[in-house]
Amino acid sequence: MTPLLGVGNIDIGRHIGLRAFDRSQRPIPDPCAVQPPPTDQISGHIVKYPQQWSCYNASEAGVIMLGKSLAAEWAARKIRVNTISPGYMDTALNRVPALDARKVMWNERTPMGRLGNVDELNKLAIFLVSDEST
Repeated sequence: MTPLLGVGNIDIGRHIGLRAFDRSQRPIPDPCAVQPPPTDQISGHIVKYPQQWSCYNASEAGVIMLGKSLAAEWAARKIRVNTISPGYMDTALNRVPALDARKVMWNERTPMGRLGNVDELNKLAIFLVSDEST
């Protein structure tokens, strides 16, 4: 079987990185060097609070943008691309007493006031791969 992009799954990150570099031929600027806009010119409210880990946030944003880019590139091939960013989920990884206080904060910062559950996420994934989502 020939891979869709002509590269294997292991090589796809390298392939995308090389393509991006070939197009730009310049290094990526330091994202922390950008001066933030003056806060007196900003209005609105933040509903989704970001994690306080810049590496996690950058990787999450990268996955979202990769999904958007692939959706645009693969649309001509009739391939749909979606990403799911579920937020705080109730999983075995966070069912430990050490995270009880943090889970209270997560619930307060979540519009529905609770963590998501895996069944909700699974139903969304099944819907997105079905013909009903076209």
